[in-house]
Amino acid sequence: MFVEGSSDGLVRSGIAIMNSSPNDTTVKLDLLNLDGSPVGLSGSVDISALGQRSLFLNEIQGLRSLAMPFKGFVRIASSNSATIAVIGLRGHLNERKDFLIATTPPVGESSTPPTKAVFPQLVDGGGYTTQLIFYGNTNVDVHSQSGGSLSFGPK
Repeated sequence: MFVEGSSDGLVRSGIAIMNSSPNDTTVKLDLLNLDGSPVGLSGSVDISALGQRSLFLNEIQGLRSLAMPFKGFVRIASSNSATIAVIGLRGHLNERKDFLIATTPPVGESSTPPTKAVFPQLVDGGGYTTQLIFYGNTNVDVHSQSGGSLSFGPK
């Protein structure tokens, strides 16, 4: 799952985990750089049977020393093969000091990316932006409202 944090604290990633197993479990979290190499930090979260936890990265035991800014991935697994459900949270404190939050779904490492995805509207201007995170080798075609091609590249 993609995670990030800014040095000024305006952007923070968190994780919500639910244990649907009848047994307690420990969930292990390994941080990876954008290229997939290990950061060298691992954390863990204990979750009771049928319980749930929501934490920002810097609140997770073992990840508190993560240097910011950071953009990368977190690999998540339960220690005893308990069935868990996970969703990422991306918090952003905007210019008016409103706390905005969006979800970021996890992606299985062995999953096959879709052959085509359509995003009907991307906003960039007037105080609004859209951020898309692409995994692996992805070809992107961006078109204007009239259908013409627009230049697009990673930032």
